[in-house]
Amino acid sequence: MGMSPDEIVSQYSSINLSDVYAALAYFHDNLEEIRLQIEEDEKYVRELQAKTPAIRSPDVSWITKERVDRFTKEEKAKFLPLAPDFVLELMSPRDPLETTRTRMREYQENGVKLGWLINPQQQQVEIYHLGQSTEILNKPLTISGEDILTGLVIELNFIWE
Repeated sequence: MGMSPDEIVSQYSSINLSDVYAALAYFHDNLEEIRLQIEEDEKYVRELQAKTPAIRSPDVSWITKERVDRFTKEEKAKFLPLAPDFVLELMSPRDPLETTRTRMREYQENGVKLGWLINPQQQQVEIYHLGQSTEILNKPLTISGEDILTGLVIELNFIWE
């Protein structure tokens, strides 16, 4: 089954027992509404998958305001049926490299203009540009958003430590 409230608190130092019990009380008080929302969300995802089989949710993504403004408020509250302009995947030790690379290529194939795959274990950043081959940087000090996210520069020293 799941974890006990005490186990949750010991696992996540930013919450206390009252937070856990408040969340449980909210869940039980709103169980039917939560179930209906989950069903609605699952239906929406199935409909999206019927249109495009590749539904992905990267660690970080960015879409221009102009592209987002084309959608209604209700549509914006869900997965938008479009590829972001920028994605970032930060690998954890349990992520298979080839699986993550495949995901990055799928982003590229679906129109993502710039993608970063940050691999702390190998101290590398793979940069994916739309219509270009992948660029691999070994232990870069910074990476930039180039012309997609103008002015964005990320310092990476803390990741390589």
